[in-house]
Amino acid sequence: MKLMGTPSKMIEVGNKCGIQNGAVEIGSHFYDAGMVSILKLVARTELHDSGVSLIEVSYKAKTANEQVNKLFETLVDRLSGEEQELFKAFDEAYSCRASFDMEDAFSAGFVAGFRYLMGETAYSNDMNFYK
Repeated sequence: MKLMGTPSKMIEVGNKCGIQNGAVEIGSHFYDAGMVSILKLVARTELHDSGVSLIEVSYKAKTANEQVNKLFETLVDRLSGEEQELFKAFDEAYSCRASFDMEDAFSAGFVAGFRYLMGETAYSNDMNFYK
């Protein structure tokens, strides 16, 4: 995994501040962790505040969702009142978990995409802004 800032740039900054190279390596990991936190915040904000659906739902996902909905209705119809309530509570909790998983996956993809683009632009001969 490439760090958000290149090691040479971190060493350059560290040298300006009088920091030894070993400490710069540790500092670069803290810097990277901070950048990841910020990017995850940006990703979640974009996901929830954009006003449009950012995640394209595949045909397979739509088909699976239809099957889940049919099975849900079939199961609810066969359960007693107390069992229905328990199953509905389970379904709601499971749906929340799936939503959080999707949010985490979106954030991870956002960070991975940012790392990729930074790697492509930072190290290209045409646009090396880490010089």
